[in-house]
Amino acid sequence: MPSNQVSFDEIRRLLQTGNTAARADAYRLLGSLLDGQIQDETSIFVGQFPWAPNRAVNDLNVALFRLPMLIELLAQPDLPPALAERLDRAVRLALLGAQRRWDEEIFDLHRDHKAYTNIFLLYVQALLLGGRHYGDERLTRCALAQWQRWYSHIAYYGIDEFIGSYFDSVDFDVLRTIRTVAPDDRMRDQATRALDHLATIQHAVTHPRLKLPVCGRSRDKRVCLTPGDQEGRGILAGADVASDNRFSAGIPAPAYRPPPAIVDAYRNRRFPYAASGRATNVPFRYQSWQSEHAALGSMTGGNYFWQQIHCMAAVGESSSQREVLVMPGAYTIANGYVRQSANRALCLFSRRPNTYLRTQKFATDKELPDAFGSYGVGLSEGWTREDAGSRLFLSAYEHRIIIDSFTIKGQTVKPVALTPVRRDSLSQGRFHATTADLLEYCFPDDAEWFGCCLQLTGAEVPPPPTVRVTCRRRDGVLTVREAGGLLIRLALQPAGGETELYETDWRTLPLFESPETTVWPGDLARER
Repeated sequence: MPSNQVSFDEIRRLLQTGNTAARADAYRLLGSLLDGQIQDETSIFVGQFPWAPNRAVNDLNVALFRLPMLIELLAQPDLPPALAERLDRAVRLALLGAQRRWDEEIFDLHRDHKAYTNIFLLYVQALLLGGRHYGDERLTRCALAQWQRWYSHIAYYGIDEFIGSYFDSVDFDVLRTIRTVAPDDRMRDQATRALDHLATIQHAVTHPRLKLPVCGRSRDKRVCLTPGDQEGRGILAGADVASDNRFSAGIPAPAYRPPPAIVDAYRNRRFPYAASGRATNVPFRYQSWQSEHAALGSMTGGNYFWQQIHCMAAVGESSSQREVLVMPGAYTIANGYVRQSANRALCLFSRRPNTYLRTQKFATDKELPDAFGSYGVGLSEGWTREDAGSRLFLSAYEHRIIIDSFTIKGQTVKPVALTPVRRDSLSQGRFHATTADLLEYCFPDDAEWFGCCLQLTGAEVPPPPTVRVTCRRRDGVLTVREAGGLLIRLALQPAGGETELYETDWRTLPLFESPETTVWPGDLARER
């Protein structure tokens, strides 16, 4: 939750009490929040607020999160005239900032604005709410156009933030509000279909016993490492979910209920189970494999964002009795490629220049590999761990994970031991600072190419021999192969970066596929 949301909640609470003293306190608190807004219309941060009091304004997202609450407060009766005037200007400046945001910020190819799901939906919502509040037809037309731009994108390229221990909940909340205030039936129907598509994916990749989505993710805050129900805050399993008023401008939104067939399949899942999909036009591809008490998931395609998860596994009995592994543990923009077959995965990572560091953050070659930071295997606390040189054995709930780690130099694959590190932050001093108490087994920081083979088995299965990995470079193509048949092929670009080579043209594959559902590119764009 954004840090100063507490202040808005307190203002609401004080206003709802109805007594004069409480309203006066609410007005003072609102005034102090408005003091932090950037008023300079020549600034890139015009209309923005700090995330928390006494902090610098350095984020172009804040106005999008704040606008619904500001509009809700502007509609309050009996606001003092001077405060109402200030609040009206704050709303107009926030709308100006929301519209200008896309004019001056540069995104990586992986994060062009249409693929930045939660923020772009907040942008569409801001235009809708602003047009609705002020009766501004131009803002409403802009909202419809930007919505169609986003919806056409996801209909053919998929949704990038379909899961993520916060970002996906923003998607759901804002889509519900958009559906409620949509100015025409077509937008309203499309919002419902987008909700259904998100719910379908979430049900498929979530393990029904562990109550945890297990798959590769574009962004995730590692909440999965602590016990607890991760079923999407009630979005899954058929719950009626009302819109979160953080994003609704106080507008009552009808509860959303996922399609019954999807919920029934989730509740009556048959194992083993597998689902897969893809997102963005770059792309990344994700999958989830599940047995009755365990799951393995992955994402491949390179780099996406600091909070990406390339591979994860979970074992256990329930949401409160489970252990989880994620790669990477702490955030990093390192490139990641994974070939997964059921309960086995070959993972390959690199600290070579990528588009994020070429187009958005502008790190020079001399600043690599430090720009990537460390890369490691993050673990929840309950694993029994045994280090055996380049092998790491993890045991919990009658399951075992075996990790065989290696580095690559030239065409030589060298087994390597991982180094345990205790972290108090997930951000490695870079972006999206997040405190943590995390145990991470890290690869060597000076390795340009590194990776591991991961096997998830029952505890009674005898450990197999160390997995043999080979590497070959020929005609600009790097091929890494493990003895069990999994392989990763990358075309190496002279200026840095890699293009993953697939056995099948990814453009011919479904956007999403599970035993219950297949979604092809363009299916969502069909009129019903």
